[in-house]
Amino acid sequence: MKKLQIRKGEYEELTFEEALEKYKPLIRKLVNRYYGVYDYNDLFQTASIALWEAYEEYDIDRGNTFLTLAYSKIDYAIRNYHRDRTYKFSNKYSKVREIMTCDILELLERDKNNYYLFDFEKVIDINEVISIIRDFKANNRKIWYLYACGFNNSEIARKIGVSGQWVAVCLKEDAKVIRKRLKIGA
Repeated sequence: MKKLQIRKGEYEELTFEEALEKYKPLIRKLVNRYYGVYDYNDLFQTASIALWEAYEEYDIDRGNTFLTLAYSKIDYAIRNYHRDRTYKFSNKYSKVREIMTCDILELLERDKNNYYLFDFEKVIDINEVISIIRDFKANNRKIWYLYACGFNNSEIARKIGVSGQWVAVCLKEDAKVIRKRLKIGA
């Protein structure tokens, strides 16, 4: 049982189960934004876990209502759920990233096998991609290696000592070069 501020000056002692019942309409509202895109039960479960985290983290002494924390936690969890499932498809470098994995990028050091990506329009020889990347400056090759390994721009920037904005510009410009040389539509 935990004391929660419901509105300014209004408090209730609720167990998590009671809080879940009370905030189900909020969960439904936030989950319904992705109705038909993802399984409703998966999203509802994700939101319920976020509500549990909010319940556990809530501190009445901070002066905020529980709804404030619950809303932000649930919204953040649902957005992460969505982002985790769409990131590689919506990212503007996705076609390049699909063909680049850490194992494939090790071929920068040694050519062994031919790897292919089956694109909707054409088959791309991975060795072509590797030869294009070899033409990049050393820092750019390192950026693409880290990017293909799953690091985000700010993580890459910290690792090589540049700004995240500079990393984004390099990825964008290099991706244009790769797409142009592979004749993949922009």
